[in-house]
Amino acid sequence: MAEITNPNDPFCIGLRLSDRVCDVLREQILSGVFTPGERLNEVKLAHKLGVSRAPVREAILQLANEGLVEIHPHRGAFVRSIEEQELKEIAEVRALLEAAAARELVEAGLHPEIELLLTQQLDAMQKAVANDDKAQLMQAHLAFHEVIVKNTQNRVMRTLLLQMRDQIATFIRLGHLHFIEESVESLVKDHQQLLQVMQQGDGPTIEKAYRNHIRFLHKTSKS
Repeated sequence: MAEITNPNDPFCIGLRLSDRVCDVLREQILSGVFTPGERLNEVKLAHKLGVSRAPVREAILQLANEGLVEIHPHRGAFVRSIEEQELKEIAEVRALLEAAAARELVEAGLHPEIELLLTQQLDAMQKAVANDDKAQLMQAHLAFHEVIVKNTQNRVMRTLLLQMRDQIATFIRLGHLHFIEESVESLVKDHQQLLQVMQQGDGPTIEKAYRNHIRFLHKTSKS
């Protein structure tokens, strides 16, 4: 885990130190560096990141608010585990809302800029697989879905999905932790097929394909 003491880092400018620590820890959790149930030791994290304990403590509290960390009195902070029932509920809501968002984008006419963004994330997924970079694969996977969520014109749908962002990220993270080589290849192919159907402009077909995609992720997360 790298120190975060470079004041010229363009990704850190304007962020409080605790926010920067939070970003690092969030990425480590979502990429599987910290596993579900693992204890987050403030002293060790502060030492590794080159900061004091205060920003680490604040970051952990923020991650607890996001649902990624659980804090147990007298025991400490732990990476949150997610129960099968909650996984199922998240999958059901995602299948309904994200599939509807994808259909809306298609039926309105897939905008070239949105198509380009989706293509870029798909390329990033393929590159990550080629480099065996699981963290980058997960980030590109999340970004692919966020392109669809953030560009839906249904404001209520967009708000609901963005409010679920951290739960969705946890859902996807669990899937990535269980991916074997064959399922990684299937994941990329599945996204290629989603983009192809979106390019064809068939609303009902993309909605069905998207729901099947979410079910595939849910099945993988349970492995």
